[in-house]
Amino acid sequence: MRGAGFAKVSTPSDIPRGSRKPPKRADVTCFSERSRQRLRIKIASVVRGEPPLFCTLTYPAEWIWDTKLWKRHLKIFSQRFLRRWIGAGFIWKLEFQQRGAPHFHPFVWGISDSELREFRQWLSEVWNAVAGNGESNHLLAGTRVEQMRNPGAAIRYVSGYAAKTDQTRPGEKVGRYWGVVGRERIAWGRPEVVSLNQQQSKVVLRTIRRYMRVVNRETRIKRVVKMVGATPSELISWGWFNGRPIHWGKHLRSCGLRMPQKLRLRNLQSVNVFLNVDFWFEKILRLIAMPSQ
Repeated sequence: MRGAGFAKVSTPSDIPRGSRKPPKRADVTCFSERSRQRLRIKIASVVRGEPPLFCTLTYPAEWIWDTKLWKRHLKIFSQRFLRRWIGAGFIWKLEFQQRGAPHFHPFVWGISDSELREFRQWLSEVWNAVAGNGESNHLLAGTRVEQMRNPGAAIRYVSGYAAKTDQTRPGEKVGRYWGVVGRERIAWGRPEVVSLNQQQSKVVLRTIRRYMRVVNRETRIKRVVKMVGATPSELISWGWFNGRPIHWGKHLRSCGLRMPQKLRLRNLQSVNVFLNVDFWFEKILRLIAMPSQ
């Protein structure tokens, strides 16, 4: 997707695929890994130029376990949002608080800096009218709006905090965990296809996998740095990440901590990767233009 943060590399196969009808969709009882991946792809398909607003819509202390009622509240809120903010849209995510109450997280695009103050006030008043029964306490604490610092922050949130099992209700029929409102108002990346032969696609896949491993290694180092209170250079010099025969995972577990998991990539025919597509597009074109050795 040109201008966005998502790309897919596929290896052509000589084996013909049979046509199969898609399975009938059953009731949603969990936030599956496939659904989470589709949400990541959807967020990464938005143009990278404008980081979204991260909003929170919570319920008051007295709330009802009624999944249809929650989705009705979301629908009413969405209708009012579309009428008021003509050039804006959002992707919403359903989560659950520790007390069991549901709350929604809309990732909003299309609100300018000059409209931010008005949008905060509007959000508080409208959500309180929809789900807070007009309570004054809920008017002040029922909503929150944060400006994300970069386009990748939303994807990291979905991959990290929102992926925790205590944010979902496995086995409960709560309906869809995410969706899009005002799809035509969100600036999506432009789909562009580059045809590769089998040898070129293998080279690109190998390069992409190496890039993903490097990014994963940097992420693991940053997480361990926060856990042990050291600098990245100190961790590397101590042998945490350079293959020395020291089992730091056991050391962390003995302290009640946990080593961040390594990225294990299977040799599949296609790979979904989150990156700056415009930057990598030119790199990939030069890579496949190089003569094979």
